[in-house]
Amino acid sequence: MRAIVATLILALLAATAAPVAADDRKTAEKHFRTGERLFSAGDFVHAAGSFEQAFATLPLPAIAFSAAQAYRLAWAKAKDKDPALLQRAVALYRIYVEQDPSGDRVVEASAALGDLEPLLGKVTGTGAAPVIPKLTGVTITSALPGVKVAIDGAAPVGLPLVKELPVGAHTVVASAPGYAERTLPVATVDGALVPVEIELDALPARVTLALEAGSAVAIDGRAADGDVRRGVAVPAGRHLVTVTRRGRRAFAQEFEVGRGEAIAITARQPVTSQRRIATWVLYGAGALAVGAGVAGTFAYLSDADAAALADRRADRGLSIDEVARYEALRTERDDRRALAYGLAGGALAVGFTGALLYWFDRDEPRGLPAIAPTVSGDGAGVAVGGAF
Repeated sequence: MRAIVATLILALLAATAAPVAADDRKTAEKHFRTGERLFSAGDFVHAAGSFEQAFATLPLPAIAFSAAQAYRLAWAKAKDKDPALLQRAVALYRIYVEQDPSGDRVVEASAALGDLEPLLGKVTGTGAAPVIPKLTGVTITSALPGVKVAIDGAAPVGLPLVKELPVGAHTVVASAPGYAERTLPVATVDGALVPVEIELDALPARVTLALEAGSAVAIDGRAADGDVRRGVAVPAGRHLVTVTRRGRRAFAQEFEVGRGEAIAITARQPVTSQRRIATWVLYGAGALAVGAGVAGTFAYLSDADAAALADRRADRGLSIDEVARYEALRTERDDRRALAYGLAGGALAVGFTGALLYWFDRDEPRGLPAIAPTVSGDGAGVAVGGAF
């Protein structure tokens, strides 16, 4: 809830501060984000200081409310109750209620005033401004989890961090698991805490696939860029990898990787039924071709014997038995030639069928079931897709 409120306030800064210089608006937003992160970490004193800096740059009621909250909690948390903290909280709550009487937090601010104003008469104080430490250094925060920083070569420490530093140039090295390390130059000024926001680039994850050569690989529906057998980079998160290859069952698997994580996947692709059928059909075509060759060979031999008898008839004539033999050889030749032609034609037809089965044997991966919300003029619902 606190993050939502902070987001709304930052949006308000951007929406209502048009006349303010862009640099001032960015400065106020930066101080406000720093204060919000310190507030979330329980450092209410320094959070109040950051909110005060934001309010000084961009005096919006919403910022006054956040500062009042920080002062109130800083006063409640302190062992030595500084009345100045309580007085400043009341003053800022009043600013918010008076300047934004219809604001979203008016009820809360009014309730806080009802609780705190009676306490003002019970505490001693001069009404001076609260003593927020005037430090020279940096306030380092980040929206990322697990960030640590090393300042000027010191040991890394976690965030948020308020650190006193001498005036001048310093080096901040930021790191976090799953993110690329980053080095930032920081210049401090006398009597001020310089806000530093850490932003890091996420390290890509890496996926390696064990598969057969010639396979087509797609990750999240797009062809993989690079040699997946050696590993390719993917963004951290959940992905779907598909592997296809002629004659093999399509492989599909969902996987999830974190930033900088490496994962190895074995794509198991058994031979398809169509490829087995195509193989046997091609074997059959080969057998027919062999049969056509044998029949053709015997047809040639019969034709050679018939030709020899024809030459003998031209030289000296043939006996009755030789004439009968000659006619039988010619008939045998024609029958064997017809068989050879038939077997050859069958081999071509069966081979062509087998080739088609072989070539067009490409199994497509089935989409995993997915559920997505849908909205139309008739109402809302969910759409379910995929194969079951």
